[in-house]
Amino acid sequence: METYKFNSEYNYHIFLPKNWMEYETDEKNTNAFFDTLKWTGNLRVTPFNNEIRNVDNFFVEELAKEDVVKLKWQDFDGIKYIEKSSKETTYFWELIKNKRLYVCSFTIGNLSEIELKQEIEKVENVLKSIINK
Repeated sequence: METYKFNSEYNYHIFLPKNWMEYETDEKNTNAFFDTLKWTGNLRVTPFNNEIRNVDNFFVEELAKEDVVKLKWQDFDGIKYIEKSSKETTYFWELIKNKRLYVCSFTIGNLSEIELKQEIEKVENVLKSIINK
């Protein structure tokens, strides 16, 4: 997958698929992206400047909830969960890297099961590329 480096005004950068673009959102301190060739969903990344000192304690409450998965990716600790409504499905990731929290979401389009799996894998690879400035 060809990528390019997106430099966020919120003190991080991320590697996005070549055909993904940023779009404006009303959400504070949030970058939002979508695939320009085929709309598969909207990815939002919101970094927080609070320093998370104790990662294990930070996720205790969330991990007690049903269907929350704990993640450990190289430099990241985090959780992943899904919220479904009658109109849409949104995947959420709360990721901590170097004591900085990133809340990320991907609201999916109308995808087959195979397409969904491929798209979530692509999104997770994008999220793993986040680098603090």
